[in-house]
Amino acid sequence: MGGKTILKLSNVGRKKRRSIDEKFVRVISGVSLDIFEGERLALVGPSGSGKSTLLRMMADLEPFDEGEIFFYGEPLTDIDPRDYRRGIGFVQQSPSLFDGTVSDNIRWGPKLTGEVLSEERVAELLDAVGLSAEFAHMKADALSIGQMQRVAIARALSTEPKILMMDEPTSALDAKSAERIVLMVERLTLEMGITSILVVHDLALARGAVDRLALIHDGRLVAVMPTGEFFANPPREFEEIIQISRRNGACDE
Repeated sequence: MGGKTILKLSNVGRKKRRSIDEKFVRVISGVSLDIFEGERLALVGPSGSGKSTLLRMMADLEPFDEGEIFFYGEPLTDIDPRDYRRGIGFVQQSPSLFDGTVSDNIRWGPKLTGEVLSEERVAELLDAVGLSAEFAHMKADALSIGQMQRVAIARALSTEPKILMMDEPTSALDAKSAERIVLMVERLTLEMGITSILVVHDLALARGAVDRLALIHDGRLVAVMPTGEFFANPPREFEEIIQISRRNGACDE
């Protein structure tokens, strides 16, 4: 895939301290990856492979201690974190809404920079995620899990981000709701021209919704390829990982 590189990872690594013995272990090692404007990329791999850690590093929510991440060619270490994060919409694994109304949640991001979203804009964002304008005045804790995740996505889009990052956003949903969310995100990113990076635990969900798959295992990027090619001719490493995951009971097929 071509186009302008929006995010570039160059030999990125990260160590974390283990709680059981306080020793530092490498959880991400030597990851190099170019992500292009308007691209839809999925990070896939077994449980515990480092997918979510890598995504959080890209979002500047976790530090890296090796290599560099570039945003439009500028090192992340040279960019004000507040400026960078304003260009990132992040959706967590479990819907996490603030106390208050749906409107309060959607308006939260722009409010941090002094912008006040109009009721019309809030209604537009709700419509974009498949919810009616009446939801704006509902209490966040009165929503279903699926509705909460839709509001979380609307909130992430409220700042008009350059990149939408989602950490297994469907893991708390039933299969039908999960499929609807993924298809909705696919539509939104195409319509808005947003780059999206999605961590998924279900390869079937990613199959028709992303342009490329990046396979992560033991903190390393072992393969990255177009989605159609990945499923038509899976990389050798993928087959090996599936066998290991099945033996360990941690397969994310």
